[in-house]
Amino acid sequence: MIVIHPGDQLWEYIAGGGGYGDPLDRDPAAVFADVLDGKVSPALAIMAFGVVLTPDGTAVDDVKTKESRERRRAERGSVASTPRLSWVLAQGPPGRGEAIGLPPAARRT
Repeated sequence: MIVIHPGDQLWEYIAGGGGYGDPLDRDPAAVFADVLDGKVSPALAIMAFGVVLTPDGTAVDDVKTKESRERRRAERGSVASTPRLSWVLAQGPPGRGEAIGLPPAARRT
């Protein structure tokens, strides 16, 4: 437990969050920077972002990253067609489903 007294300040820095957009569109250099900072493991870089590092882990392998991302896109299809994502987006404020192009049946009214 941390005791806070009047006038004290508590600063907390956390990594992560829901993010924005397709993880496979994230700049590989930014993913690599997160690996170097210890925010993302090399395994998660591949699984979540499709970013493949060189065998020694000192750089992004651009060719393998491109292949990885293309393969993952082919396997999963469009992000907008993912049922879970469509469901989450449909739960937002009224009109949001229309703004992102969800079919009428999936929109929140």
